[in-house]
Amino acid sequence: MRILQMSFSAGMLILAIFVIRSLAINRLPKKTFVALWGIVLLRLLVPITIPVKINIGDTLGGRILVENVDKTANALDLNYVVSGLMQGQMETSPQAANIFSTLYVVWVIGAIILLLFFLVSYIRSYRKLQEALPLEDNELLNAWLHENQLRRTIKLRVSDRISTPITYGIFSPKIVLPKMMCLTDNKQIEYVMSHELIHIKRFDNLWKIVSIIAVCVHWFNPLVWVMYVLFNRDLEISCDEEVISILGENNKEAYALALINLAEKRASISLFYNGFGKNSIQERIVSIMKYKKTKVLGFGCAIILVLAASIVFAVPTLSTGESSMPLITTSTNAIYAKLDVPSIEEITLNGYPVNEFGETYGPDIYDSILPEPDLILAEGVNGVKGYVKASDLSPEVKSIEEALAYNKQHKGGRYIPLYLQDGKTIIGEFYISN
Repeated sequence: MRILQMSFSAGMLILAIFVIRSLAINRLPKKTFVALWGIVLLRLLVPITIPVKINIGDTLGGRILVENVDKTANALDLNYVVSGLMQGQMETSPQAANIFSTLYVVWVIGAIILLLFFLVSYIRSYRKLQEALPLEDNELLNAWLHENQLRRTIKLRVSDRISTPITYGIFSPKIVLPKMMCLTDNKQIEYVMSHELIHIKRFDNLWKIVSIIAVCVHWFNPLVWVMYVLFNRDLEISCDEEVISILGENNKEAYALALINLAEKRASISLFYNGFGKNSIQERIVSIMKYKKTKVLGFGCAIILVLAASIVFAVPTLSTGESSMPLITTSTNAIYAKLDVPSIEEITLNGYPVNEFGETYGPDIYDSILPEPDLILAEGVNGVKGYVKASDLSPEVKSIEEALAYNKQHKGGRYIPLYLQDGKTIIGEFYISN
């Protein structure tokens, strides 16, 4: 369930970024989109709990509607006679269990197959690059290397197995140049080496691996594949932009020409490594030729976008109770017209509402600050929704032995009333299974 929630929320973020990118790719700093995709990757891979309304604890006749299943039952709550309802351990129907089991197996198999595909591609590419020979007798390259050394030692190699410059390695980066490349062209060398150096400084190879992990985990989500393609493309476009900002706008045409001359058909090697060659070459050239120094307004918009995306990533997604309260039959219209379901926003801001008898009611959001409401939103027999009393769910027992005895007494399960928010008007039944 958590994987689906993460994938869904990230998918919404991907759609928003895709629209913004389509409208403003040449109006905002290209680093903006790299940062936004980075936030998406975190959303896809970091299992932060999102209190999206879900239904858990399917029983033979009813289920509690909760906002978060991460709360652990208190040790004393072994007397919670619904066999671990608070821990989401209630029985599900055999059909639902089979469906979820099948989907889980399909997801695991798909992830493993995709992971093996990328792993085999990596091994083949790595072997090719390992055949590259050290490049040590070029004065121009040696001088550049001396001027641009980082804490991580950069090594230069040359290979006849590639047709475009490639950078690989994270902690010990290596720049591999094609043997066919003219190593006496000062300008071309400057463009290529500056481009690859930026990839190394930004750990772009590491981000490529992270994006591949995200694809393997969320392979079933087509929007994640869209993110993967655009993320890799924006890494290159952002790198091009930084090269132009360093070398000056008067080098745009020459840099674009160098890009065209070196661009070849993308090889499988680009799955893991950064290259100067083709990666949506047309979009890159358009971006280069439209490059202008970013103004204050552009920076401001970029900051706002990144902050907004960060908030979407970090802040729980709130949903109202009404949104998941469909009308089951026409006979329930009158009931739902009287049923009051407070939204999560209202509960978060004002606490649970109180009925005329002094009882709190609403969906149990399992907040560490707010106590459990007296009346908990639930779905009863035949899909009727209402409230069950917390006291009915958990009879008072003083020891584990009493709880076990109670369970034994009600071995076949039991029915409890389903109320309106007043806690008096019975509208249905809720079945608790052992």
